[in-house]
Order: sequence, then C-alpha cells, then structure tokens
Amino acid sequence: MTGPVVTLVVTAHHLRYLTESLISVAAQTTSHFDLVCCADTTGDSQVPSLLEAYLSFAASRSTRLLRVNGGTAGRVRNAGFAAAHTEWVAYLDGDDVLRPDAMALVLAAIDDDDADIISTGMTRIRADGAPERWAASETYQPPTWIYDTDPESVGHPTFFNQLLAIRRSLWAEHPFDETTNGEDIDFMLHQLLAGRFRKLPATVYGYRDTAGSFSTREFDGGDICTARYRSGYYRELFERRYTDAVAGNFRQDDDPR
Repeated sequence: MTGPVVTLVVTAHHLRYLTESLISVAAQTTSHFDLVCCADTTGDSQVPSLLEAYLSFAASRSTRLLRVNGGTAGRVRNAGFAAAHTEWVAYLDGDDVLRPDAMALVLAAIDDDDADIISTGMTRIRADGAPERWAASETYQPPTWIYDTDPESVGHPTFFNQLLAIRRSLWAEHPFDETTNGEDIDFMLHQLLAGRFRKLPATVYGYRDTAGSFSTREFDGGDICTARYRSGYYRELFERRYTDAVAGNFRQDDDPR
C-alpha cells in the first residue's frame, strides 16, 4: 500500500471529553492515515500535554502536535489543514468521537468514488450522554434553497460536515473563516459549489451536543452565517457559482418560508 492519502485533524480547546475523543482515534481499525492534533492555546492549559501524551498510542502512520494561538474554531482547524501533506483532509472536534471503522470507510470511499467532498452519517450525543441516531444524516442532500434561507430559521438541520473529508485543494481555495463561529456551515456553503459532494451512508461520527461548548461561544458581531444571509451574500454566491457540474450535490425542494 502506498502512503496515506488522508490526514485526520483533531482540534481541541477544552479538556472535557478530549480523552474519549482520542481513544476513538486510537481504536481505528486502520492506521493508513496521518494525524495532526491541534491544541488551541487560548483554551485549557493542559490540552497540549494531554495530546502529547496520547500521540504514542495513535492509530496512524505519522503524528504531529501543533500549538495554535487560536480563539476560533476556524483558525485552529485551518492550522491543521495547512500542516497536512495529503490530498485529502478530514477533521474531528476534540469533544466528538469516531466509530472504530470510520477512517477505513472514508479511505474506501475515496478509492471507490470520484467525489471531492465526502460526508458521513452522525449520532448526536446528548448532554446526558445518551446517543440519538440521526438517520436522516446518512442520506442527507442539501436543498438549493439554503442559499436563500437560513436553515436554522426554519428548523432545517443540515448534515453535510460530520464526518467530513475534503480534497485539500478545495480548502486551500476557500479556508474556514477565522473571525467568528458559524464557520463550518459557511465553509460548506462555499464548498458545495466548488466540488462534487457524496454521502457515505454510515453513522460513524458521534457529535456531542453539550451546553457551553466552544462552538456556541458568542462573538460581538454574531456568527458569520447570520450576517451573510441578511446581506444576500449566499444568494449571490449561488447565482455566481452554481453550474451543471455541481447540480448533483443538491435536491430541488421548495423554499419552506
């Protein structure tokens, strides 16, 4: 087998649940990926030492620890993507978990498909620790109307970025926003118009929904998606970049407004 084609980027701001997240990486059934762990130095001071202690147990071909002066999820994630030397990059937030065969399935999907973006199904882990399977996440196809209407405003859950693997070249053209939260949805609204999106119909990612998580941090200007929906930014982006080449990424539903 040749060298790894995908790097898994693990980002961590809090110690909370980080051990469980790292154990899920160590439990992977394949080692054929690179691993980059990014410690946000604006978070818990013990995060770098925990990541460093863990690296010798990592299930991967190579490991690297970065200390990132972050403060936003986008800034820390971008540092990990920039450090990757592979064609593809996937990421795991430090309070979430992977099923043991997650990376093996992603690698198989990369080999078998002509996609540029691969997204899997997910399980929500509630604040009380109970899992809640979101079956819709396994087959989710985003509607085109999400460029006109904020999905949160109409109660439409989006399932296109967990577990996410993407060609590094697409990220390089449009990295994560580093100024505020909402960076993950903003990122995907750009990428869905740049490459071919495929769903891997397997629930291999455990998303932990906890109060006070870093992703819910409030910023003075609010999240980037709210501002861009209000200004019509996403509508203009869609009109400018939508082509037949990416039409298969979407379903044609009526706007629910």
